[in-house]
Amino acid sequence: MDKNQIDLAIIKVVMFLYVFFAHPMVITMLLK
Repeated sequence: MDKNQIDLAIIKVVMFLYVFFAHPMVITMLLK
């Protein structure tokens, strides 16, 4: 794997984790 593929994979993982953890907080904020 070249560096660009590794960087893209890291970005995808970070985005997934961000959405995974932020999503419930956004829902609770909207419901309040």
